[in-house]
Amino acid sequence: MPQEIEKSFYISSENFKFNGDEISEQRDKVKSVCCAIMQQQMNCLHMEFTIANNGTISFLVRGKRDRVEVTIGLLQRRLTDDRRQCPKDLPEGVASLTLDNLKTHNKELEEFREFGCRPCDRVYWRHVFAYKPVSRCPNCKVRYNAIPKDLEYGWCEYNCNKCGNQFTSRGQAGIPSPCFTCRNTYDDPEDFEVLPSRIGPKNNNNRSSRTPRQYTHACIECSNGSIRPCPGLVKVIVASTPHISTGSTCSTFLTQATDSTYFNILD
Repeated sequence: MPQEIEKSFYISSENFKFNGDEISEQRDKVKSVCCAIMQQQMNCLHMEFTIANNGTISFLVRGKRDRVEVTIGLLQRRLTDDRRQCPKDLPEGVASLTLDNLKTHNKELEEFREFGCRPCDRVYWRHVFAYKPVSRCPNCKVRYNAIPKDLEYGWCEYNCNKCGNQFTSRGQAGIPSPCFTCRNTYDDPEDFEVLPSRIGPKNNNNRSSRTPRQYTHACIECSNGSIRPCPGLVKVIVASTPHISTGSTCSTFLTQATDSTYFNILD
């Protein structure tokens, strides 16, 4: 069970959102916000506040630790000009909600995914959110789901665990390519086949590590170089499926149960 705590904090008159109002109006607005938060927390905590002569507001909150921390954050966001919780009042390990922190958080949720449009015969890569890997085709403007990671294809990087050879070539996830260094040493094809360690679009960084000219492309798809051109070198090997929007993101947000008194007062 969460431990019950008692925590006090204050909001200075300089940071108080309603600093220009009369004391009686300030007290009424703070009281309304406190009542709304108490209702939101199902009256599971005790809250007191006093307004000093210099305009400083002192709060005393008592209840379960998690509810107290949430209540302090709501009070500071709703009663201060910058609408930001004081860093010292944040729970341990939680960063303050700033634009930079939000950008960092969003960056951690991104993935580099592949999309393939069959009608346009176009393959492209985009940074998308991991929880919604959807992108619009630059040509036909149709929204597509990302290609599954185990079916991705493109410019692959290979790292041979036997000889340490590193090379690049076109390929696909799950389909090995022969290491030309080991190919001259082992007789069994399984001994010199290497799975791709990374797949992505071809860029300038690949040029320094590309396969030397004396070696030709070879993979299982082209029977180790005997079939030309390689069947695996077509543009759209696996096509993306069109994205069907369910509207869940919008409806989930708009149907959240809210306390009208709480939002009317603060706005």
